[in-house]
Amino acid sequence: MSYWSTAIDSYLPAFDIQVVKRGEDGWLAFTMNTERMVSALEKMQSLFFDGSNSAMMTATINVQKIFQEDRALFYANDLRSSALLRDMETDYGIVPYPKFDSAQAKYYSTSTDDFSLILFPSTVTDLDFVGCITEAMCAVNSAVVVPAYYDIALKDKYNRDQQSAEMLDIIRENLIFDVGYLNSYALNSAGHLFVQLVREGQIDFASSYTRNEKIYKKMLQKMHAAYED
Repeated sequence: MSYWSTAIDSYLPAFDIQVVKRGEDGWLAFTMNTERMVSALEKMQSLFFDGSNSAMMTATINVQKIFQEDRALFYANDLRSSALLRDMETDYGIVPYPKFDSAQAKYYSTSTDDFSLILFPSTVTDLDFVGCITEAMCAVNSAVVVPAYYDIALKDKYNRDQQSAEMLDIIRENLIFDVGYLNSYALNSAGHLFVQLVREGQIDFASSYTRNEKIYKKMLQKMHAAYED
């Protein structure tokens, strides 16, 4: 069972496919229009649409409830779910998303695409002070908050066995932060083309990408200009 948004998005980095990568000139370029992407869509179509009803993605059904009631073997979601499963009677374990194939060297994971940001008004005059305090807050968060959440909450309070704790380390060791996915809406939703095609049961990625390639690249140039500025 899977929700049909971020839980599906996460297969892309798991299969070691990125929306954009840095080119030899130092700038970002789209890298997702590949045979590997087509194969990834074929795998997803086989998983969800082969007629066996062995897998289901949904936007409306309470997937977590179904899993808690022992009516699903796998439940694809982010790690926040572990806090909500503490009352589940049946033991469960945590595993990373699957590899693309047996030749893929590592398991890859990502973070959900709704990060918190710190914004400052343009009227700020002492930028050095603001920068110093912000960096100090981030340093304390990294040294205190993250270990408390990861080592105490995720690995202990929300966890059921040592094997799952080891799986969490594998998940965290190989995180991919794809700039093209995290900035998808600034790039005309380029980072969400994969999930759109998965929902539709489509595998013709090249045609969909080609139809939008001009606007994708135009928006990427605008993003480059904003950072360069």
